[in-house]
Formats: sequence, structure tokens, C-alpha cells
Amino acid sequence: MKHSAQGLGRFKLEEMVPCQTEHAAPEAGAGDPSAKDWDWNSPYWRKLGAPWGGTHASAPDLARFLGEFLNERGAVVNPETARLMVSHQNGQELTPRGLGFNVGQGAGSTGGSGEARGGWGG
Repeated sequence: MKHSAQGLGRFKLEEMVPCQTEHAAPEAGAGDPSAKDWDWNSPYWRKLGAPWGGTHASAPDLARFLGEFLNERGAVVNPETARLMVSHQNGQELTPRGLGFNVGQGAGSTGGSGEARGGWGG
């Protein structure tokens, strides 16, 4: 993975593609001019480097990362870590979540299978 970073890393803010969010600033495809200082495209979130707001990756790097959960090659994520990330880690009475992923029927769109894995972006 050569084009990924937590926060901006060696990349420049102007090199990042803006996220489109419902209440984003106009330059991100929405209509709230005051959002420029606080939405996901703000310098704060782009530089923070937290997994929920500031991880940047190229499409090939993202495909390589997600491929680790299908193929368990261990090139990017240790296979045992990958299994923990996509298996239910909460108590039975709580929403099924792995380490960084939602799991099961509630992981994505309505009607998903028990094998579904996904993220909710927040």
C-alpha cells in the first residue's frame, strides 16, 4: 500500500478528493457554507488521521486492504486479525460489530445476509 495515510501524511490537502456529505460545504456537493470549517473535508478532519475521519487511500490500495478479508494472504493484515475484524465482538444483546466493521444482516443495506460485512462511516 503506497498511496495511503492516516491523516494527510506526505500528501497535500489539495490532492484529496472531497467527500460528499449531506450537510457539507458547497465545494463538496452540498449547500452549507458554514460547513467548510467542520465537515469531513475540513483541514481538521483531513489532517487528524483517525480511522473515522482522516484515513486516505487510493482505489488500488483500498482494494488490496479489503482483499485481505476475502483471501487472508497476510500481505496487509495478519489473517487472525482480519478474522477478528469481521467477526462479532460485542455481546449478543448488542449490535453485531467486529473490529472496525459491522457484521451480519445489519452491516449494510436492508436484506443483507448473515455473512455481510460493512462500514457505516462514522
